[in-house]
Amino acid sequence: MNAEELLAEVEALGVSVHLEGDVLKFRPGSCIPAGLVEELRAHKPELVELVALRGWPVASRECVRQFGRPEARLYPFLGKAVATPRGPGRLLQVFHDRAAVALDSAPGRVVYLLPSEVWPPGMAADPESPFETVH
Repeated sequence: MNAEELLAEVEALGVSVHLEGDVLKFRPGSCIPAGLVEELRAHKPELVELVALRGWPVASRECVRQFGRPEARLYPFLGKAVATPRGPGRLLQVFHDRAAVALDSAPGRVVYLLPSEVWPPGMAADPESPFETVH
């Protein structure tokens, strides 16, 4: 079974899958059969990528595959509007460890954020919720 099929099977069991950092969280984790837990562990890197890119445009997913870097999901937004925890802005640069954004509230000033703190406009940041971890 590949990662996409595995994710679909877990969700068909009524289990919600969420990502906190690079940790997959499942709610309720008790609904996952032991044999399936082993497969989840075996496919963790692919599952993390699938869950992390949920809701992102196809161009973002293609950039991640092409460049092999999670921050590459931002490349299609260079020079375009983005959302951040500090408010909307325009993405200027993307580095491995930071992204430069000109916030709409302070257009003459560049702020540096973690790539995980920048997402497409209209897309919510990952909600914090009490998911269970599968180790």
